[in-house]
Amino acid sequence: MFSQVCLAVLLATAAGPAAAHGGLADAPSIANGALHLLLSPLSIAALLGLVAVLAGPKRQLFLASATVVLVCAAALGVVATKGVPGWLAAGLVTLVGLLAASGYTATSGPKPWLVWLVSAGAGLAAGLASDLDSLAWQPVAGACAVLGVTVVALVAGSEDLYGVTRLQKILPIAQRVLGAWVAALGLLLGALALRVGI
Repeated sequence: MFSQVCLAVLLATAAGPAAAHGGLADAPSIANGALHLLLSPLSIAALLGLVAVLAGPKRQLFLASATVVLVCAAALGVVATKGVPGWLAAGLVTLVGLLAASGYTATSGPKPWLVWLVSAGAGLAAGLASDLDSLAWQPVAGACAVLGVTVVALVAGSEDLYGVTRLQKILPIAQRVLGAWVAALGLLLGALALRVGI
């Protein structure tokens, strides 16, 4: 039954790249924003970087505030796409990745002010990198829904992973590796944006 549901979802989203550029009868849609965000490497890197910062045991206090700020900052980033240089999102992603790669949050747990700051930076980067065609409420809602649901699911799942005794020594290392990957991707795409001049 589960495989049939997965196949149905896969078939329903098979026309995703085409639907991301128009929707039904060229009307803006919620799927438009969601697909633009999911098809952007920088947006995905911003999400993974934020999860690498927040992941860990007993982070419920940070989860709600981080998600709210992430969604608000993403909406702000979507609206502010006009006239913003292309390297800004890559720079924000790099900073989030470097913070995760430093291991500071993996060992001691992030402070509340740092959670708000990193969430705002990651949300702004994800919103800027999604580069929506339309600023109607439907695409913005789709992008914010993907951001919020993804972060909540991944951070909540990380709490369960930290409950497994065999993984407790490996997971902080995995957070740092993921942060280093995010920072490297941000640096690469930022250098490319500067080279091309966008």
